Order: sequence, then structure tokens, then C-alpha cells
Amino acid sequence: MGADIVATYKSARKGVFNDRHHEHMVKHYKEAPWWWYMIVLVGSFALGLIVVLKNNITLSAWAYVVALIVGCVIAPFVSFHYHDNNFQPLISTEHNHLLEIR
Repeated sequence: MGADIVATYKSARKGVFNDRHHEHMVKHYKEAPWWWYMIVLVGSFALGLIVVLKNNITLSAWAYVVALIVGCVIAPFVSFHYHDNNFQPLISTEHNHLLEIR
């Protein structure tokens, strides 16, 4: 698992891709600029924070930020698990078993 990820990362940094679909996409479509991703990231965070602050929901602003951080920490591990086993675990089901909610 780790060797494949490292090899893919290194080949991507060099601009060498062994996938004909990716080569076709690179030839026909230009890359989105980095600032576009930043606008989407900051805009999404701001809209989520506005919803948390302005609407009468049970989530506080600090809990919103903590949930985003926890999601950013957990997401790579779930992705690696899916890459290895081609199986994506149901997070809510595991959470319910962890808390013994039925």
C-alpha cells in the first residue's frame, strides 16, 4: 500500500502518468488555478459558519471547527482503507456500535 502511494506521488510530481485516461484529460483540459480551490475552501467554511451561527441548531461554532478538523484527520485513513480493501466502512454504523446506540 505505502509503496504504491509513494510511487504514484513521485510520478505525479515528475508529470509522468501511466494512465491513458489521465493523459487524455491533461491534453484536452487545463488545470484549475490554485486560487479557485482556495475561494471554494474559504467560501464553504464561511457559509458553514454562517449557518451554525445564524440558525437555531445544536452545533456551536467551536464544535463546527472541531468537527472539520476531526474529519480532515479521519478522511485520509478511510481513503487508505478503501484503497487497500476496496471497501468503505460505514462511519455512522461504527459510531453507533462504539456508543452502543441501537
